[in-house]
Amino acid sequence: MPSRISCAIVDDEPLARRKLRDLLAGIEGAEIVGEAADGLSAVRLLSEHRPELVFLDIRIPELSGFAVLERLDYSPQVIFTTAFDQFAVPAFDVDAVDYLLKPFSASRLRIAFARAVEEIRKNDRSGAVQQSASVGDRLFVRANGQLVAISISSIERIDGSDDYSSVHANGRTYLVSRRLSYFEATLRAAGFLRVHRSHIVNRNQLKGMRTRGGGGLELHLASGAVVKVSRSRAAALRAALESSPQIDAQEDDEPLRRAKGKDGRSRLAADHR
Repeated sequence: MPSRISCAIVDDEPLARRKLRDLLAGIEGAEIVGEAADGLSAVRLLSEHRPELVFLDIRIPELSGFAVLERLDYSPQVIFTTAFDQFAVPAFDVDAVDYLLKPFSASRLRIAFARAVEEIRKNDRSGAVQQSASVGDRLFVRANGQLVAISISSIERIDGSDDYSSVHANGRTYLVSRRLSYFEATLRAAGFLRVHRSHIVNRNQLKGMRTRGGGGLELHLASGAVVKVSRSRAAALRAALESSPQIDAQEDDEPLRRAKGKDGRSRLAADHR
């Protein structure tokens, strides 16, 4: 990984540029080489300094963010920063690293920057391109050469193995080149829980949990899938779920936990063994 990542900011709003500049000042490795307030100035700036990473607004004077990229003779990593979510699909069609909807937080920016660094590493090694990104309430993944938008609420679980993750949603599985740690950080606020070094689950897809021998725990999901919880996470997870209105609190020796249905009645997630 390069010790410093050269960055450029392209935005027609002075306050937006200042905020982004201040946020980047708190990220180790980010080095701003220039700023531009319109499309033509952006082309000149990027062509001269050739930064590795560009924070690019889409609706800017003279040329749009997309038109700026078309005029470059090289391909920097791009993080779009905009107040409009309707450009998400064309943004990922040009292989954007991420798509930040204004206003975005410092933590969200850190995640995007880390992804950009990851892409720069990959390109240094093999020229690989990014495979997924989240925008608002959707996750975008590439499947069979097409960009697919998946509602985050429909994702049941994500399984990880080394540099790849399998996203399970709507009865399908999508293999993407993202580590599980990325999804853990990105989807935590949407109610996703890391339950094992290889598994993340959507707590809104949880139907019940069963205590296993020796204090172990397994989760029963809406599709019928069963996910084992690591022993190191079992106690904390059990406490978190039992304190949730979604899960009935049961005696410690009760082998099966029950999840409430929409009508408020308890339903067994699996039969007693």
